[in-house]
Amino acid sequence: MVDREELPIGLIWDAIDHSCAFDATFTIFFNIWKEYLVKWSDKFRQLSGLMSVLALMLEDYSRGILTLEQAHDTVRTCLHGQAPEYFPYGTVGTSSVKLITTMFYVDRTHAVGHCVC
Repeated sequence: MVDREELPIGLIWDAIDHSCAFDATFTIFFNIWKEYLVKWSDKFRQLSGLMSVLALMLEDYSRGILTLEQAHDTVRTCLHGQAPEYFPYGTVGTSSVKLITTMFYVDRTHAVGHCVC
């Protein structure tokens, strides 16, 4: 028998605003973040604006200010506000690939490659 404390924490599925792609993605992010809260909060903040919002929401969750679902819903609302056609509410599906690429998107150059033959 597995101790409940050893099981990964996940989100409660929203049967009204089908949230499968969001739930799966945020459960992965949460379980990475919870291993080293300070380290991953800092790393998430450096990745992108949306990952920074996620870090802030997860910190509020760790302080007992928000539930995990409220943290998830806040980031989902930001995504919907930026691109409602890709991140709709209701029974319309969401692409996990689009979700992840949007979460990590930044509008600045991180590196430049140059190939010499």
